Amino acid sequence: MLADPKVIENPFFLLFPGWGQLPMVLLATAATVIASQAVITGAYSLTQQAIQLGLLPRLEIRHTSGTLFGQIYMPRVNTLLLIGVLLLVGLFRSSSALASAYGIAVTGTMVVTTLMAFVVIWKVWKWSWLATAALIVPFLFIDLTFLSANLLKVFEGGWMPLALGAVVMTIMYTWRRGTSVLYRKTRRTETPIQSLLSSLEGGHRIRCRAPPFFSPAIQPARRQRCCIV
Repeated sequence: MLADPKVIENPFFLLFPGWGQLPMVLLATAATVIASQAVITGAYSLTQQAIQLGLLPRLEIRHTSGTLFGQIYMPRVNTLLLIGVLLLVGLFRSSSALASAYGIAVTGTMVVTTLMAFVVIWKVWKWSWLATAALIVPFLFIDLTFLSANLLKVFEGGWMPLALGAVVMTIMYTWRRGTSVLYRKTRRTETPIQSLLSSLEGGHRIRCRAPPFFSPAIQPARRQRCCIV
């Protein structure tokens, strides 16, 4: 670059002589394909875990291997990734314009991972909070330094990962709260299992009757309603 300032336009590929630029483009393309496969696999895995934790609605999960449980395919997630990639290409139009968004996404992930490590070491590994803080705070300080530096680029494209994270968090919070409210309402008229067992141990009899609003075509076992008397 000192010898030829023009290479500032594309310093990576112009590091190579003319005959080596095409092979490097092919190698970079192959590396991009490999990285995209890792992103797709990670998106499937994270979505599956979020569903199991009750943070997302249930989506179709296809197991593509008879021996490997983790080898899955999720059509809706794949479609959302396609739409997201097309939107990113349409909005930013070049990889250099994505640099700000990439920087905030990476440094934000570093901060979140460090905070999660603090919780795991403190709660799961049973370290004292002072020892955990002594280990984690230096890493957190470095991560926050990088993140704060990248926050200067929010209006240059860094808003994208922040907006995407806010949308995902809103969806998770809405689904979590909605399922909690539905659970409380549907369980309001039910007898707690402990109360039922205590009543049975106390010698109460159980009487079953068929409610009038059930059709006679329904099996007798399903027509009966039981109550403690």
